[in-house]
Amino acid sequence: MTIKHTLFAMLAMVVLPAVALAQPVTPPVTPAPNTANIAVGSFFSDGNPNASVVVSLTCLSGTIAPSSATLGDGEGQIFVVSNIPTGEDNPCSLTQTAVNYYDTEYLCDPTAAIAGDVQCGNPSDLSTTSCSWSNVVADKVGYCAVYNTPEPVKLAVNKVWDITNSGGDNVNTATDIIIKCDSKIIGGYYSNGVWSYQKAIVGDATVTVAVYPDYEGSECEVMEPDLDSAVEIENGCTSVDIELGKNASCTITNTVFFEGIPTLNQYGMAIMALLMLGVGFVGFRRFV
Repeated sequence: MTIKHTLFAMLAMVVLPAVALAQPVTPPVTPAPNTANIAVGSFFSDGNPNASVVVSLTCLSGTIAPSSATLGDGEGQIFVVSNIPTGEDNPCSLTQTAVNYYDTEYLCDPTAAIAGDVQCGNPSDLSTTSCSWSNVVADKVGYCAVYNTPEPVKLAVNKVWDITNSGGDNVNTATDIIIKCDSKIIGGYYSNGVWSYQKAIVGDATVTVAVYPDYEGSECEVMEPDLDSAVEIENGCTSVDIELGKNASCTITNTVFFEGIPTLNQYGMAIMALLMLGVGFVGFRRFV
């Protein structure tokens, strides 16, 4: 099922129960004589129960009731257009108030032309501005679904190597950064309820991904495979909070403690030789 079919299946579930309840404030989907109906549903992909928007319908001519409505996730409204003049085009447009940290897309009913209802100006494409109809006439119905998706935020994972002692630069600094989140990672893959992303790096590096946060906040974990025994890992990315509208970052520091084998320079070797000669001389004197 495509996103368009999904949206209109959701729209049907919003509008039809209102018709079944037959509440006085909710007109039926089928318009009354000499009127047109515009049905709209508003949806949040993360199911945010705290979000609300104001949807408004404007037309060149006619009377609109109501002219606007406040909707939450999964709620719908039917706008009634009456007193529509004949013999001239009556373009209408439906818009929604902006929601902080969400992207909004509009989709008009792509089957309107087949159903004989009011055809949208963009029947087959998602729009970022509105649902628009070039001519709303009496006895017709138009449909619009408004879809709100959290804006992706960036998670930057910084990898730092601290080479402490002599010889540590011989340690292999190639590794993989593995990011796991409970929300969608753009370019990642989904398995068993978790989104994952993996990238190979060498040395100091930064790996940045885009994550779609949930309205309650999401969580990511970053890890890397086991490394050389001389490497001590300080992982500041075991639990990273991902929130709407906020980029996040964390750091993994790998410290190399390379002890090696102690060696002496030429002066040390000379002193060592003299000491050994002295010890040998004392030993020789004891046995003679």
